[in-house]
Amino acid sequence: MAMSESWMSDVDTLAPYLHMLSDREQRWVIEHAVHDQPPHMIAAKYNVSVETVKGWRKGALAKLKKYVK
Repeated sequence: MAMSESWMSDVDTLAPYLHMLSDREQRWVIEHAVHDQPPHMIAAKYNVSVETVKGWRKGALAKLKKYVK
């Protein structure tokens, strides 16, 4: 499978869960889970602080945990 096909497959797998997240939380999920980017790289890409990215993560994980239970 080509790299772009693999990426699309990863996003397709996550799609059912992304709808419940804010745009910023979705950014974190895709950048972290699909592209394996650490918080400091995500922060640089979106021109925000690392603490902001950690807030996106915290919000996303809280919402996803509710869905899993």
